Amino acid sequence: MWGGYLPDSATGTEKKPVLSVVETYHLKRGRWEQNPTTGSPPPGIKGYAAAAAGNKIFFFGGFYGHPNCYCNTLTSLNVDDLNWKEISSNTSHHGPMMKSYSGMVALQLDNEDYLALFGGVGPSSDNTPPQPGAKYSSSDQGLIRSNEIHYYRLLTDEWLSPSVIGDRPPPIDDFTLTSITKNSAVFFGSITTNGSSNKLYFIDFTTTSVILSELPKPGRTAQWPNKRCSHSSIIVNNESGPHLLVMGGSLRNDCWLLDLSKRVWKQMFNLPDIITKRFWHSLSVWNVTPTTNWIIEFGGIKGQLTLSDTRVMELRYVNSEWSISEISLDQYQIKLLERVLSDREREREFYLEKLQEVIKDKAETEKNLQDMLLKYETQKPLTQQEFEEVTTLRQQLDKAQASLEEHIEQLESERKAKAIFEEDFKKLEKIKASLEEHNEQLQKELKDQRLSYSSLVKKSIKYEEKDASVQCDIFPHSDLLHHNFIVVQEIVFRDIPQSFHWKKYGFRLHCPQGAVPNNTEVAVTAIAGGNFKVPKGTMLVSAVYAISVSKPLLKPLVIELQHCVDLRTKAQTGCLKFVRAPLKYPYQFRPVKGGYFSVGKRYGSVKRSKFCLIAIVAEMTNGDTPSDSDDDYNTPPEGSDDEDGGTATDHSQVVGEANMSTSEDITEEANSQSKSTLSISSFEDQVKIKEDIDRVTQLTLSDVQYIGMMYHEEKKINHWKSMYTVVQDLDVLLEYIKSNYCKAEKDSPDSFKFVQPDGFIELCIKTPREDMGWTVHPSKDPMILYQSDVDKLIPMLSSLDISVYAETGIAKKPLHCPVGLIGIVPSKTIFINRPCPIVLAITSSDLSSQIEREASKNDYRPDIAYQVVVECTG
Repeated sequence: MWGGYLPDSATGTEKKPVLSVVETYHLKRGRWEQNPTTGSPPPGIKGYAAAAAGNKIFFFGGFYGHPNCYCNTLTSLNVDDLNWKEISSNTSHHGPMMKSYSGMVALQLDNEDYLALFGGVGPSSDNTPPQPGAKYSSSDQGLIRSNEIHYYRLLTDEWLSPSVIGDRPPPIDDFTLTSITKNSAVFFGSITTNGSSNKLYFIDFTTTSVILSELPKPGRTAQWPNKRCSHSSIIVNNESGPHLLVMGGSLRNDCWLLDLSKRVWKQMFNLPDIITKRFWHSLSVWNVTPTTNWIIEFGGIKGQLTLSDTRVMELRYVNSEWSISEISLDQYQIKLLERVLSDREREREFYLEKLQEVIKDKAETEKNLQDMLLKYETQKPLTQQEFEEVTTLRQQLDKAQASLEEHIEQLESERKAKAIFEEDFKKLEKIKASLEEHNEQLQKELKDQRLSYSSLVKKSIKYEEKDASVQCDIFPHSDLLHHNFIVVQEIVFRDIPQSFHWKKYGFRLHCPQGAVPNNTEVAVTAIAGGNFKVPKGTMLVSAVYAISVSKPLLKPLVIELQHCVDLRTKAQTGCLKFVRAPLKYPYQFRPVKGGYFSVGKRYGSVKRSKFCLIAIVAEMTNGDTPSDSDDDYNTPPEGSDDEDGGTATDHSQVVGEANMSTSEDITEEANSQSKSTLSISSFEDQVKIKEDIDRVTQLTLSDVQYIGMMYHEEKKINHWKSMYTVVQDLDVLLEYIKSNYCKAEKDSPDSFKFVQPDGFIELCIKTPREDMGWTVHPSKDPMILYQSDVDKLIPMLSSLDISVYAETGIAKKPLHCPVGLIGIVPSKTIFINRPCPIVLAITSSDLSSQIEREASKNDYRPDIAYQVVVECTG
């Protein structure tokens, strides 16, 4: 493997270590190694075409990583000595155009070696002359696509133009061209002027012509892959014949297998998204046994992430059925031995059957011969014809004897090989057992460490209860929290500010003058979810925060937490309570006296001088009186900082879990209720409690308001990335856009509620017609955001991306693409609005004067001037 993606800003010094080596994957060991090369590697490091012939790999074209730096160089790499050799130089005078994303296969025609080159995309100017009979179409960024077809004859070192017969595809690039035999190939997918394609062509080659035949799509009931480009494909050969394997592609997440003999597609399942949901990746195949092929996948792009991982898949054909699965790299060697041994055993049984047939044939032949000799010894001498028959039988017997001896030798060799494999397998089993024993020891040590840590926590809690003036000295760093917690962020103050607003995670801290001793640290950890226990009849309506200080406080701090309840009346403010819990399992939250909540505000405040875990819950009975002030910030009055308030009841529920009650739970609850001071003695009491439950249910579920907003970022000329994000707080979203998409154009925000608790919102895009020149590509299908992801308070997890393209010369009107929003109340329709595409027009005299003005400046860049010429003149 060689070349690939490098940043456009990489210098020659940075590129040289990458381009002067090839990466070699050792199949039997399952490891990559770097090997240095000699000679000059090809200039085109991305988007090149490659084909192998004999002991050489040929590389054609590609681009350098800078705009319009395309080439048509043909270079070979000798795999024996890893030496590069330029076969055909870069030129704009003859041969194929300077281009990338073309396809190339190696051929052998009339015992001569050829290379066949198809399609590709390259600059529209300063390129080779058009090939007679080929077609060209405009692409974006001043490029053109082609359907050129060239031969390169290795014997005479020359480019040739064969005659083309049959179904010639339109101008294309970013497809796969895969060899079937030495004079045939298969062509699938591509990107054309009309977008991506899923057409399939079979190609036959002669020394003078190329014959193309498009396979028409069958009826709707037959399986057929979706349109795609930027995918990868390989040929798989086994006892059932040749098959084409197609993996992934742009906006695709699947795997397909084509029977080239029957010409029937079959979709393959049982592979994770990390393997199938990628494009611009490489695939290689290894025939491990006659029934087993291993597929090696490397690199590619997933979404906006460049990958550098290696994945191994096993494709098997057993009992006339295909199956595919992933092989983890830590099981690579063991799986390899298992497959080799099982298939060797199958081969041994096959040869034993053949041997039995040979022995049977030999016995019959010998018997016939003996009967014939006995017959003629007792009768007359043999005639010439009879003598020839006897001679023929003798020859057949000798051949059978030789074949038998050959099979016996083969079986003996197989037996020895099997013995070696079995010995190696036993060694691996011992190593595996040793590793498992070591793992058990590590697990035991880890368990002991956790018990030790738990003991320390208990001691710390007892110390806190013994002396209320002493602070919890265990800092809630993420590695000390339960492994089921969803920790989103942690911050530690060395110098505590007088006022701090952690807007992204809905947390405010106010520090009165003289409240904190010198050299005191405060740690705050935001937790989006976990197995917490809150008082019965309540539910969490905020994130949970783990707070600790390193020294006792001199005065309480004022803590403000953001909640998700839309408080519309003063009566509703009494339904919210602050709760706290120690930093130990089972994380039982208990109410905190005090705490203030205001109508129309999303923050509640409380004074605290002791901390561990703190949050806000909505309760089923109206406890505290409503706050009297509607100001943005309410300071709790002095004397209201009783931090151990709340009942000590153990009636609790595990947040986020649906628990089935057992008979013991029911009995325990009944006993608890019988001891309670509260008794429901009348029908009116029951009605009142039911009204409380209904009121709080409506408050906590139905009145939670969410905000959605569409915003757009221009990626290139006439190419935008439109994003739709749902949050609970508009300020959090605006801060997120400012930090990550500072140049984004924002639409007006919309407020709504989810139709059902733990619901979802779906974006239904009505894509424009192809003749309008606009293309709208969603990042996934279906476009769904779940309320549970939005409630994690991380905008990146509650966003959907849409790519918008305008084709210059065809898109002449602005885009007004409707997007329906369902699953919310009220349901509504928003629009992706984009202006008319930019078409630059400039005369040659204006261009010359512009370049002269730039040349007069000290920062004149000839490469930028050249790019302006290309973009402005088309």
